[in-house]
Amino acid sequence: LLTEQIGPEPVVACSHGDIIPEVIDLLAREGVPIHGRGCEKGAVWHLVHNGGAFTSATRWSPTT
Repeated sequence: LLTEQIGPEPVVACSHGDIIPEVIDLLAREGVPIHGRGCEKGAVWHLVHNGGAFTSATRWSPTT
């Protein structure tokens, strides 16, 4: 579902905390490895896409 809507160029997206968990849960249901959890203020999720599918999602802490 999400993979079909992503083009070949890098993308930066910003959202509120109520949307991000839904996206991460969707990726997990699609079998994407999820590293970390949470959506506290300042947190960043780094999603890796290989042109055909998402390959990982990693939460970067706001303190690192």
